[in-house]
Amino acid sequence: MVKTGADEIDVWFWTLDVEPGRRAALREILTAEEQARADRFAFPILRERWTAARAGLRSILSQYVGGAPSALRFSLSEHGKPSFEAADAPHFNLTHAEGYAALAVAGSPVGVDLEKLGEAHADVAQTHFSPQEAAVFAATPPERQVAAFYRCWTAKEAFLKALGTGFSQPSDSFTIDFAPDAPIALTEADWLWGEVGDWRFWPFQPHPEFVGAVCLRRPQGALVCARYDWSPDGSTRVGRAWQ
Repeated sequence: MVKTGADEIDVWFWTLDVEPGRRAALREILTAEEQARADRFAFPILRERWTAARAGLRSILSQYVGGAPSALRFSLSEHGKPSFEAADAPHFNLTHAEGYAALAVAGSPVGVDLEKLGEAHADVAQTHFSPQEAAVFAATPPERQVAAFYRCWTAKEAFLKALGTGFSQPSDSFTIDFAPDAPIALTEADWLWGEVGDWRFWPFQPHPEFVGAVCLRRPQGALVCARYDWSPDGSTRVGRAWQ
């Protein structure tokens, strides 16, 4: 089985655009409830990608806890974040953006966000960044605003997912230092229990068009990056193929 080191956070990355001949096998990995949820998507591509994300989640986590991927059972938090019930089981968090997914696995609650690079959304920064973040973004040279926007946004979303609140906690209620030449840091969150310095962020870029961030309440640690590939026979193989 796969195990995370005491100071390691594993991040897995995989494609959600699976060949038609493999889709039935992935669907069988899902529970009946998950299959029903997939079927509620109006567009086939969304249904197929959601199925591949959930099947990947189950297949990867089975490498950590053993058993068949389809047999894994999760409990949901108040805000809908899934977890294992066993105290010694790993913590995890899933994210997906268009045709790719990422899964973070760690020894304590973790959050991860993945985004496809696009434009610098000045309107989003104005409404969803804290006043301090919005001011820093507005002062960033235009040629660096795309990188700045996604560096801040992925960190903010990863933090909210690590907390387990999602956007029930307003995204402008805390401040991230996302300067490009320094580690990402949480600098202000008056409502937060504990020290803001207890939280650490790890940005990553698994693909030229996608960026992400991981957040964990831990003073130190190392990000271990891996690619999860669907093999030709419809099963999967695990390999640490990107850094």
